Amino acid sequence: MTDLPRSGGTRKRGRLWRLVGGAFLHFGIVAYVVVVPLAVAFSAPTGASAEALLRLGLVYSGWFLIGLLAIGLAATLASAVVDAFRHPRGQASSGAGAAHSADLLATTRTEAAGLSQAEIAARVAEIAARPWNHQDPAYQALSRDLAQVVRTAATALASAPAERRAAICARTMDALGHIDQALGQLTNSRAAQDETNAHAAALYVEQRYGASDFAITND
Repeated sequence: MTDLPRSGGTRKRGRLWRLVGGAFLHFGIVAYVVVVPLAVAFSAPTGASAEALLRLGLVYSGWFLIGLLAIGLAATLASAVVDAFRHPRGQASSGAGAAHSADLLATTRTEAAGLSQAEIAARVAEIAARPWNHQDPAYQALSRDLAQVVRTAATALASAPAERRAAICARTMDALGHIDQALGQLTNSRAAQDETNAHAAALYVEQRYGASDFAITND
């Protein structure tokens, strides 16, 4: 299902280190073609043979490439450090996605409550009341799909003649059923994974420290 456009229409900024690295590669080739022949032409002795010019060109080429590689690597590493500050990873972006998902779910529930079809509003309220982990991208995708279903249903119901509204409502309820099923499967899958992780952690502690209930006793 097509995701809803995100508010603000933000675009992802490009990585600076890629731009710097690409610039050095592009302009380095151009500089090589210009600088090395000029260096050979100005430094070659008068009447030098083609073989001597070629050897001199190879010497200049080696020094040029070493210098270009050193400068390009230093600039790329420096720009990568700048990128680390410009594009912080972790909780900031994750928190923004979670907040957007939670807000979208609340907005969708309100929008569904305003529909004339009470069964749609009730089903959406039931889905929204289930446990949601908005930090998880999978739940964020489900909240966008739910919003898409309700929004398109609201548009269709507003423009449809009375005799077509029952069919639109039925299709909407079917779509909501699929979302509800997917949400249940996702919740069960995450719960099973959490239980597996907890078991693995307990097994690791038991193997490392020996079986213990870790009870605190007073001597």
